[in-house]
Amino acid sequence: ETKIITEHNDNMEYNEDALLLIQPATSGRASCKGCREKIMKGEHRVGMQIWSSGRQIMVWHHPLCFLQTAVRVEKLVKNSRAACKYSGRSKFTTGDLRLVLEVGLTKNYYYAPIAIDPMLSPVFRIIGENSKEGDGEDEIPTPNSLKGMDELEVKDRDILLKALSSSNILKK
Repeated sequence: ETKIITEHNDNMEYNEDALLLIQPATSGRASCKGCREKIMKGEHRVGMQIWSSGRQIMVWHHPLCFLQTAVRVEKLVKNSRAACKYSGRSKFTTGDLRLVLEVGLTKNYYYAPIAIDPMLSPVFRIIGENSKEGDGEDEIPTPNSLKGMDELEVKDRDILLKALSSSNILKK
């Protein structure tokens, strides 16, 4: 069936392995890493590659669980040697806004002003579509509800909200 790989800007070099996989579940066997419940066949799920037991594996989340348990934003207080998984931009510096996707012991870092829209807009879109069909949660998350957003200064929040709203699918 339909498979959405998180979007990207065609004018920018990006790492395809860093993208998330969003698709209807092909069976009912996979469990959500957030809530530990089964993801029913046909239900949308978000897949992320992680390192486990010496190899890369795909872990799955319900879209809402993904936003609530695996995603956070932060402003760096000191330099970091980590590179952006999406753009390949090397090293983060003090003051950079960073998107962190964390599942288990795997942490993937992204330069937030560039990566937040292509990585998260499709997830917000799926949640919005599910809620219109009546099979989503009662409360639809907003970008302001992302972990760490409340700890950012207003100007930093505005940068991320502007980047996310550039896809015209989100309301501030």
